[in-house]
Amino acid sequence: MTVSAYNLHHTNLDQKPLLTRFQRLQVTRAVVPASPLSQRQLTCYGLLAKAPAFHPLYSVLVSSRLTIKLVDAFHTRHPTRCQAAAAAPPSSEGQSPLDIAKIASLGVMFFCSCFNYTLLQNMKDSLIVTSAGAEALPFLGAYAVLPASILFYMYHSYLVKALPEKMVYYASLAPFLAFYALFASVLYPLAPMLQPFHLLEQWQAMLPQGLVGLASIAVNWLYSLFFVFGELWGGVAISLLFWGLADDVCTMKEAKGIYPALGMLANVGLIVGGAWAKYVNTHLAGGSALTSGRWMIGTILVMAAVLFGVKAWVDERYMSSAQQQAEAEAAALERAEKKNKKTKKLEGAAGGKDAESGGNGLMGAFDVLKRSQKAGNLAVLVVAYFVVTKLFDYAWKAQMKLFYPSPVEFQAALADVTQMVGVATIAMMACSKFAFQYLGWKGTALICPVAIGVVCTVFYAAAIAAQNPALVSPALMASLILPLGAASGVIGRIITKSSKYSIFDPAKEMVYITMDRREKTEGKAAVDLLGSYFGKSGASWLTQALVLVMGTLNHALPFIAMAHAVICTAWTASTASLGELLKESEAAEAAASEAKNAAKGNESQEVALVDDSGSSLGSAQLDDAVSLTLADSTVATVDEQHVRVADLSSQNQELLQQENQILLVEPGWNLSSSSKSSSSSSSRHPPADERQMAGSAP
Repeated sequence: MTVSAYNLHHTNLDQKPLLTRFQRLQVTRAVVPASPLSQRQLTCYGLLAKAPAFHPLYSVLVSSRLTIKLVDAFHTRHPTRCQAAAAAPPSSEGQSPLDIAKIASLGVMFFCSCFNYTLLQNMKDSLIVTSAGAEALPFLGAYAVLPASILFYMYHSYLVKALPEKMVYYASLAPFLAFYALFASVLYPLAPMLQPFHLLEQWQAMLPQGLVGLASIAVNWLYSLFFVFGELWGGVAISLLFWGLADDVCTMKEAKGIYPALGMLANVGLIVGGAWAKYVNTHLAGGSALTSGRWMIGTILVMAAVLFGVKAWVDERYMSSAQQQAEAEAAALERAEKKNKKTKKLEGAAGGKDAESGGNGLMGAFDVLKRSQKAGNLAVLVVAYFVVTKLFDYAWKAQMKLFYPSPVEFQAALADVTQMVGVATIAMMACSKFAFQYLGWKGTALICPVAIGVVCTVFYAAAIAAQNPALVSPALMASLILPLGAASGVIGRIITKSSKYSIFDPAKEMVYITMDRREKTEGKAAVDLLGSYFGKSGASWLTQALVLVMGTLNHALPFIAMAHAVICTAWTASTASLGELLKESEAAEAAASEAKNAAKGNESQEVALVDDSGSSLGSAQLDDAVSLTLADSTVATVDEQHVRVADLSSQNQELLQQENQILLVEPGWNLSSSSKSSSSSSSRHPPADERQMAGSAP
């Protein structure tokens, strides 16, 4: 007997459309009304649909068929499942459509956050580099940004415990917005009176050349304070708060499609922000740094209001069920902690941390990185990224100051580069989804250290050669070294920024989704916030040491280039290691899912074999590995989860991993026999060329 199939998307059993031969077997379940034979019987049909032409099973249109019908016992034992199957709406792929509202709302939030980030980056860099010099940047990173990030981490930990989850976002950003408003309205106009510029010349005469940058920070303390608040915005508003919200409202399946799309929407903010900064400094400021600053900060406050409004809408629509689940998990975790309270106190005393606080202190953050291999590897990646990019930024901005000495000119130049970054990021975002699909997580994540390592090395080589004209001829310097240095500097700036938004951040967030909730909750702030700023401060400490020894940043470039090569190598190795951990996690999840499916119990069910007229052809028990026999020929091996069918040429058998599948069979063909008549062969087998296309599929 031959295997036949009908595309029964309708309940009318007289409709028997012919399916394409050599279709891949995809089985779905349909529950149709009871047959005239018995109003109480429930009929389940196995359906073949939608598949390419390489599968050895194929269907033919037949005039008669046998159906395996479940008798009354199945409906009695499984009424709920049958009713649910009958009521389920049809779905072509079994997947829900993308939530456009979710993509749009998260995209607007990311747009606003990145727009403000662009304005703040341009403004803070122009104020410090043009007033205190690029040598002040490493001192600010080590002695101002790092302590501020630790203080904010403690403040955020307090907010998490003291406020409802929905209010943490607003309370975290409120101090930043209040300071920006105060700076634009009061502090910036009074900066000439509040900052002791007259002391700088005295300190420069007293201090070694390597400490001039530190003295400049003290003199320009208002600009330094604004630099700190501007630098923290990216880590707080984007890495910690926005991505934390996205992880809460998106599943892993949604993240693979939504996160690259979010990046594309968000990086429009870089282009628009850069264009707005360029327009303000060239048309609205009139050459005044104060007017430019007020326009920029006023725009930041307006975008923050939009950000808060969209956040409230996301909370109302998406966070209710997610928060309920989180609260249930938190309650279960709290009960487990109380049960082991004594042990935790002993461990906390031994580790020098407060066990009552749940390990929210600084030592608790490092303990999370030590316990979790994934969090530890992520910390290495984040630190390596920020060290490498900050080292490059210091050198590149020092060269920029030579060409753009005033704050307005410096901001306009940075705005041009920022627009290039936005365009490049959108282009990379368009390709990143395919990169994750075809290269996998490991192959895609390795793009960052390799590309940044190569381009920045070219920049360092050109900059070092430009400072040593004796090494090259004047003609070569003018025709190759200087253009190569300028181009590699701009390209390096574009790659370091665009690869972060298009590849580095999405790849990092995908790792967080694979963590359990406690590991993610405790480790995310530690990795994203402390890891990033330890990375930036690490670059600052390294640059400080080199400047103190060598005297200037330009003289320290050869050693910075060597450090760059070493760190990029470590970054590459850690990325490869994390990729292997993710492969192991995916394999473990697949094995657990397979074991769960195999552990499902199968109830013995009686089945009746009938033809179209309702005449009985026998019966059998539907049980684990039970062979249904008809006319002394083995038809199939069936249980509740599997149907094992011999293909028509007696090749390997196909295992269909579906539930409650019943075959439609036609009399006149012996599945267990490899011999067949010529007439049967001509009518029931595909032409030889189609069989050749099928190959040796199992």
